[in-house]
Amino acid sequence: MIIAIDEEAGDVTRLESTTGATRPGNFALGTVDDPDPTGSVARDLAASCTPPA
Repeated sequence: MIIAIDEEAGDVTRLESTTGATRPGNFALGTVDDPDPTGSVARDLAASCTPPA
């Protein structure tokens, strides 16, 4: 069985509920409208999902 959640670092970031999100959410990134921080957050998210080599 595979269980997946597609929350894309949004409001459902429960693992960081006690300390607050370590990354800006999609609304903040969209408001800034700059591809550089958006790309940085995307790379960071991808790295956190990639198993170590």
